[in-house]
Order: sequence, then C-alpha cells, then structure tokens
Amino acid sequence: MEHNDIEKNVSESLLEETENTGELNNDVRKREGRSFFNGVKKIAKRVSNDVQERATAVATWVRDETEVVVGKVSEEIDKRDDEKYGPIYIDDNITNYRMPAMLYITEKERVMNIPKYKDAIAFDLSLKGGKVLTIKPDRAGLFPCKYSPSLQEGIYYVHPVNQNRYIDLDDYFTTLNTERVAELRHIAQSLGATHFSVIIKEEKTTISKIEKGGGVKGGVGKQHADVKAEHNASIKEYSYIGIADESDFLGKEPVMPELCLWASDQQIRSLIQSRMDKDSPLLKTKYTLNYNTSSGIKVKDAGKVAGLLKQLKFEGSANIVSQAEKESKRVLEYEIEFKPY
Repeated sequence: MEHNDIEKNVSESLLEETENTGELNNDVRKREGRSFFNGVKKIAKRVSNDVQERATAVATWVRDETEVVVGKVSEEIDKRDDEKYGPIYIDDNITNYRMPAMLYITEKERVMNIPKYKDAIAFDLSLKGGKVLTIKPDRAGLFPCKYSPSLQEGIYYVHPVNQNRYIDLDDYFTTLNTERVAELRHIAQSLGATHFSVIIKEEKTTISKIEKGGGVKGGVGKQHADVKAEHNASIKEYSYIGIADESDFLGKEPVMPELCLWASDQQIRSLIQSRMDKDSPLLKTKYTLNYNTSSGIKVKDAGKVAGLLKQLKFEGSANIVSQAEKESKRVLEYEIEFKPY
C-alpha cells in the first residue's frame, strides 16, 4: 500500500466519522492516527530494504571495479619494474644473452631485496646513459664471460677487443697498458727482431707566438714601411715518461704474429707486411703509436661511464674521466731492428 492510499483511507474514515457524530472524538483521532503511523512504518521498512539492497549492490560493484582497477595498475607497475630492472632468471637463455659493456658484481643492489624478484639471478638495469648488468656473486659464473684479474665484488668493464672478457674497473687502464706493451714484444719476437724498445711519452701542447713581417711601399718619396703581424700557433711536443720495455734477441725467420689490441693499427699492419716480404730491405724502423686505437674507454665514453657509476652510488667516477683524458694524451714510441735475411 502506497503512502497516498493510506492518506486517502484515513481521510475517508475521518469524514465518515464526522458525518455520523458531527465531531471527531479522541478515540477516533487515536485510532486513525495509529493506522496512519503503521502504514508509514510499512512504507519506511520497504524503502529501507530497497535502499539496503541498492547500497549492497553498489558496494559490490565498487569492490569488483576496484579489484579490476587495482589489478590493471598492479600489472602496469610490474611491467614498468620489469622494464627498469630487467630481472634475469636461471631458466632464461643466458648463453645467448647480449652482455652490456658494464657489469656490477654485488649482493647489495637495492633491487635484489624486492620480494617479487627473490628468484632472479641478475638484473639488466636500465639507467640514464646505458645498461648495467648487476649479478649476484654466486651466479656470475653462469654467464658466458671471463673476469680479470679474478671474480670478486665490484665494477667490471668489457675488453675493447675480446667481448667475452671483463676487466675490473680499478685495474682497467693499467691492465690494458701492460697488454699493449706485451703485444708489441710478441710482435717483435714473431717478426724475428734483434732489438726492440717501447718508450712512453705524453703529449704537451704549447702555444707560441709567431711573428711575420713584410714591406709596403707608399707615399711620396717612396718611403718603405715594415708591417709585422703576430698570431698564436699550437705546437705538439712529447715529454718522456719512461721505458715500458726493451730487449735484444738473436733474430730469426719471421712468422705471422697473433694480434689483439693492435689488430686495427695501420702502422703495425704495415710493419708486419713489410717484414713478411723477403724482398723487403726493412732493417730498422720507429713508430709513434696512439693509445686511442687500442683504448677501451675513450674520453667520449668516460663521461657516460662516470654517470652510470654515480647512479649506482659507486665511488671513483671522477677518476675514470681523468684517467681517460691522461691516456688520450699518451703515445708509445716503438723502435724495432732486424738483421738481413
């Protein structure tokens, strides 16, 4: 029964009672009041039940939609994290994995403590400026690379020629310099040299003023005026650092040497070609070899490496730049002698 029906019934009862008695006594007022009140209670209860059902339905819908939204957000977060951290698992095809230039062997990287990555053995971290493969020390042996001088916690950087070999960054520049000199010795021995020496020199650029003068004739009486001009010119000079290696040999028939760091150097290739030619009169020669042809971290790369180290909160980033700059200014003076065939 709707609210309007109750009102109508009550009104009709009141009119009927008034017509019969000429007035509304108290009993009638009470009786009809209770009837109206009970009708209102029924309506209120029904409305309450309907509201409760609707509220429950709305709550259920909100909960379901929230779960859907939360699920989608969670998926997006996982996708974003996977792209950023690049988790690698033992079941992944590690042997065909393309290794980045820098490795970080550690157990302290923050991402390793994220619960959802507890089974990961390494992380291909995407940082500003490049990628760094972060590996747990006990899992480093699973990757197809060699660690020089040995495997321990720290930063490693790829060898400039042997892409499967990584050198401890603390020893990177000294290791490559030792290998450069050792390879020059190997070349000398293979080509049958009787003597060779390797001298380290460092470039020093000086600025000199160069004065130029000239005559100009002019004016009555043909007076002669001297005109002089000055300009600055940079002159490259090399200061002596020290002898890296020197030795005498008995000499022998030449054999083709195996090259690594000097494989792309045109001067070395020309030396080998000349010496392997038996008709060549080559007996003594000297070369100035630039470090850049065999450098693993050039000046242009050093800033990027330093930036990666800074993001990893690893000390020594400034030192990398200074070492690269120093190496770029150094040359090796390579002198080699042979006896006639």
